[in-house]
Amino acid sequence: MKNLFTLSLTVIISVMLSTTSIAAEIPREAAPPDASEQAIQTTEKIIGGILDEVFNGLSYGPASGRSNALIRQAVAKGEANGCGYAELSTISQNSIRLIIDIIQRPNVYQTAETMLRPLLSEQIAAVKNGGDYSKAVLEAYGIIYPEYFSASQTCIDPCYLENTTIDPVLLTAARKILLNAK
Repeated sequence: MKNLFTLSLTVIISVMLSTTSIAAEIPREAAPPDASEQAIQTTEKIIGGILDEVFNGLSYGPASGRSNALIRQAVAKGEANGCGYAELSTISQNSIRLIIDIIQRPNVYQTAETMLRPLLSEQIAAVKNGGDYSKAVLEAYGIIYPEYFSASQTCIDPCYLENTTIDPVLLTAARKILLNAK
């Protein structure tokens, strides 16, 4: 009986040690344009477990608070690979918001991608051929919302523009499409 218990305990411990925890990844389209890949990976390492919980129903408030606490601790202990709190926190908050929005409205994101692919075919081709991603994103924004993102509108006070509501889903979908084209 004692040997069976010891064997069972040994098997359980070895299984626990051999399995690796695969934490959720940060959607790259959620990261700020100036975020480095190192900062994104560092944020994933710090808050990956929280992102898993968000996928399982954790709401924004608790996820945001816990992720900020973990990021502060990592920065204070020097475990942030040289990245600062503001950069890691921004990546974290954006990714939590996006994941929750995608979970709540998956059809909206799928429809946006389907609608935007033909509109952004030139930008997709340019990125596939080694073109500048940032330039393609700005062009895509101009195609989606010309009244806000055209060069001629940047000098006009926004209060004089027609107040069309901007749907961030379209901008996020455009970034995702162009990132996938890389």
